[in-house]
Amino acid sequence: MKARNKRLIVVFLFALIMSAGCQAQDKGPANPEGCINSGFKFSGKELILNNGSGDALNLFLFHNTAEETVYINHEPKDPGASAGWSTELGAGNWTAISMSTPDFAFTCGKMVPGRFEEFTCSDALKVCKFSNPAFNEKSSGSYWVSENKPLDATLETIKSRGIELKK
Repeated sequence: MKARNKRLIVVFLFALIMSAGCQAQDKGPANPEGCINSGFKFSGKELILNNGSGDALNLFLFHNTAEETVYINHEPKDPGASAGWSTELGAGNWTAISMSTPDFAFTCGKMVPGRFEEFTCSDALKVCKFSNPAFNEKSSGSYWVSENKPLDATLETIKSRGIELKK
């Protein structure tokens, strides 16, 4: 085989290997420092928070990796006794929730003409839990801490609510 052909084959193989490595789909930016993939699970179509955490108070971040708005909803077991938990999360945005209820399940969906259509939460959400947040008396409890903002604004809102993100 001629030297020129060998070089072309080597260049071709190198280009093939490099292009194969570039085809992996990135589901958005990495988790912020101190936010780990723990304390939740995707089960069927649902997202379940505080999975295996008992009633510990945790701070979770949701990141919408889809190209459309996602509606996140928790239906209460007794709709007459309490309000549901719902939020809208625009494409690329983040939401923070403080939660102490064990096995708290959310469904996800989108608006289509004339109806709401549920889909599998793991198809649109990336979730993480801060490993060691410090809540003060006013910031403890279960509530939406920050909703539908870019990451930097979400982290600023968390701090403004008196939650310290320890590293």
